[in-house]
Order: sequence, then structure tokens, then C-alpha cells
Amino acid sequence: MNEEKVCSMVKDLLPLYVDGLTSKKTNDAIESHMEACRSCQDECRLLKADAGTESLTREVPKEVDYLKKVRKYQNANLIMGAVISFFFGMCLPPAMMVLSFINRGIQDYQLARLKVAWHILLLKMFIWGAAACVLYLLCMFVIRMVIKRKRRR
Repeated sequence: MNEEKVCSMVKDLLPLYVDGLTSKKTNDAIESHMEACRSCQDECRLLKADAGTESLTREVPKEVDYLKKVRKYQNANLIMGAVISFFFGMCLPPAMMVLSFINRGIQDYQLARLKVAWHILLLKMFIWGAAACVLYLLCMFVIRMVIKRKRRR
């Protein structure tokens, strides 16, 4: 064969040779040709250098979390529900008090007691709001656990 054609074929096979994808017989042929051919030796060195730096600079693909937006939306809804349940719970003590006033009318002693002990009403409002919030979060936790168990089956 013409030496120029052999050199051309070896240069075509060099990327595969550098990556270790050629057979033993082809490796022997390439190596015997490179002992005599300076141009193919230089080409092989360049390819090996490129392969070494390429593996260092190649980025590892990131894992994509497809449900990230869904989880973010669910967590936002959970927080919003907790806040709404807190405020709903805070409205219960004044609502019960107003309903008792509507049924029987407001008495002077009740008004005087409300003026003196308004901070107790605020405390009750906070406690009822916290209880409603905890109850909501507990229900949501149980619902999520049931859903996870059903998915496992």
C-alpha cells in the first residue's frame, strides 16, 4: 500500500485508538506505523492531550428535579392555609361573644368586664388561632402520609 494512504487511514483511526475502541490487531498496526511516522505520532499526542483536558472540562449533567415547582407551590399553599386557619381561629372567640350578645343583648357588667380584661380576649384569640393552625397542619400531614402510602403500593 501507498505510505500516504496508510498514514491517512491511521489518522482516521487515531481518535478511536486514543479512546481505546480499536481491536488488538488494529492497535498493533497503528503502533507499528507510528514507530516510523513522525506526523502520526504528533497527531496521537495531540489527541491524547485533548482527551485528557476534555475529560477534566466536561461538566457533569445536573439532575433535574421536575417536581420542584410543584413542591414549591404545595409548600406555599400549606403556609397560606396555616395562616388562614390561624386568623380564622382568632375570629372564633369574638364571634362567640358577639353571638351571645345578639341572643341576650349586652349587659353593663359584660361591657365593664370587656373594658378591664380585653387582654384576656386577645390571649384567647391567639390560643384559638394557634390551635386551629396546629389542627390544620396536623390534618395536612396525615393527608400527605396517606398519599405517600398509596403511592408505594
